[in-house]
Amino acid sequence: MSDNINIYLSTDKNYFDKCIIAIISILHNHKGNEKLIINILNSDLSENEFKIANSIKADCQFEINFIHVEAETFIKYTKNLDMKYLTVNAFYRFLIPDIAPAEVKKVIYLDCDLILNGDICELYEQDIDGYKAGVIEDKLLKYRLSDLNLKSDKYFNSGVLLLNLEEIRKTDLLNETFEFYKNHSNNLEFHDQDILNGIWDNKVKFLDERFNAQSYCFLRMKKRYKKTGVQRINNPLIIHYTGSLKPWNIYCKHKLAYLWIKYKQLSPYRVNKTDLIKFKIKRYLSNILYIIKEEKYNNRYAVFIFGIRFSFGMKK
Repeated sequence: MSDNINIYLSTDKNYFDKCIIAIISILHNHKGNEKLIINILNSDLSENEFKIANSIKADCQFEINFIHVEAETFIKYTKNLDMKYLTVNAFYRFLIPDIAPAEVKKVIYLDCDLILNGDICELYEQDIDGYKAGVIEDKLLKYRLSDLNLKSDKYFNSGVLLLNLEEIRKTDLLNETFEFYKNHSNNLEFHDQDILNGIWDNKVKFLDERFNAQSYCFLRMKKRYKKTGVQRINNPLIIHYTGSLKPWNIYCKHKLAYLWIKYKQLSPYRVNKTDLIKFKIKRYLSNILYIIKEEKYNNRYAVFIFGIRFSFGMKK
């Protein structure tokens, strides 16, 4: 194995704290001698963010690099798309084969809404020779295979990618992604993820689910989940807080949300004990009763009573 492990994340100012907490979890769990080269793709970070990153201390060897990306390069990918909660930096991962040094053959890409629960070497050591990437299935989105007319029998989540740059560089990734976007822009529900599933159809190796344990693995097992083959994951290496269950929100039914709080408290974004207790009390109470306004509808609210969701409208 190389003495270095290259890791890429992509963020903006609004998500930078989550990025840092993900990095803290990576460093805290790395026990090997390999140096971790952490690269943060961004277009709007400032000296303040650089100082926060440079303040991080860890027992392992590491360095953090900031790679500036011109956002305008990827604005074309957002035309005709409903970006929902995503920002343009979701597409920055397409640049990694061009940005990474020529001698680097394999890298890891990670979303920021996750934490490591073990040594990242376990993922890096997976054999992906002959494949574009090592990926993990998203069992709830299998319907996208027919929507995109794909040949594969599995659809993958793009938040954790073990990239085989030697294989990817045999073609022009940026050109491939934009061509797929142009031909399918009216049918891209999950943006960069749909694009990567499209251009790498039957060209990826599916790895064990523990390398990207998505939120549905930790929820109450609904019938529709069981039909898709969803099972509990008891020893996740990477806990990915997919969907709306974000551990920094007051209401979060994720069974491992507390682990994210643990790494936040090891980060520059830690809060004092009083504020932490207040947050935990609010979260406990939200599990009994929680009301939020639904973003998709006017004057409509979702009510969670002991985790069971109800929806109702309000007259003006």
